[in-house]
Amino acid sequence: MALGKLNQVIGFLGDIEATYGTAETLSNSTDGFNVYIGDGDPQPPEAYEYVYDGKIGRAFGTLAPQIRTTPNGRYRQGQVRVLPKGLGSAYSSSSVVPPNEIHRWLQACGFTATFSTDHWVYTPTAHGTGYKSLTLEAYLQGSLYPMTGVLGNLSFETQGLGVPVWTIDYKGLAGTDPTDAALPSITVLAPSVIAPVSSGVTVSIGSFTNAVVRRIAFRSNRNIDTARIDMLTATGHAGFVPGGMAPELEIEIETPARSTYDPDAVRDAATVAAISVGWDDGGTANNWTVDFAQAQLANVQRGNDGALATTTLTYTAHSSTPAANDFMTITFGA
Repeated sequence: MALGKLNQVIGFLGDIEATYGTAETLSNSTDGFNVYIGDGDPQPPEAYEYVYDGKIGRAFGTLAPQIRTTPNGRYRQGQVRVLPKGLGSAYSSSSVVPPNEIHRWLQACGFTATFSTDHWVYTPTAHGTGYKSLTLEAYLQGSLYPMTGVLGNLSFETQGLGVPVWTIDYKGLAGTDPTDAALPSITVLAPSVIAPVSSGVTVSIGSFTNAVVRRIAFRSNRNIDTARIDMLTATGHAGFVPGGMAPELEIEIETPARSTYDPDAVRDAATVAAISVGWDDGGTANNWTVDFAQAQLANVQRGNDGALATTTLTYTAHSSTPAANDFMTITFGA
């Protein structure tokens, strides 16, 4: 009996679209993502989803389901994980960028990329100015799944003292059917550069400077759920329109004496503080930071690790004024 398809190797290609939903031609040599699968097997491909699933109700004489019609408005939503790292060589001009899995995904996740002297700064894309999307090709279980108009929502969490893992939840159009396809030879940027681990991390929590930090998590909480229904198109689905984001940084610390830092009092006072977390292995252009210029403590969760008391602080970012787009940045380099 012949062996069927295997769930082993996977691969992703992606590039920024010049026009939303219009496929870019992808290259194995320039558009590869270095995706993270951990120590287990790759996740299987996600099922197709539909705006309309084809149900037309029950039969009048039996109340059994009637035969379905064709489903409509097909799309895919899934998840890809990557490890955050820099290029490993100096960002000497705007043509020298971080690896694709960072630079391109951040733009698809709602951030505008700006080159500044020797580093890249990613700020939330101002609403009313348009937004970036990806053409994506995923090689999964011996098939190629093409997508267009792909938007993302970024989060990450440290894994003990290891490398933080970035998780991108994405949605996009799946108008083209999958095909049988072997994984091609995919080239990725800076394959020998290893992402910084979670020791020697720089953490700033307002005026609280001597925290013992145990875990860090980030959630952009970007809304990518709004589907554009277009009855004049063959598929009925014209893609997704992003809404706002409400970024959070979650920092777990050893519980200090209240005389040193009292998070309950900080939360009750709605104190505003600058919050920053950063990773750096000391190498060239292999460092990155997340900064909330203005943040407030939104939740205080008490916990423990055996006999050790712990506290998890959840800070939320906000703009300095209702019209200012200055609530957070992600920086690579400098």
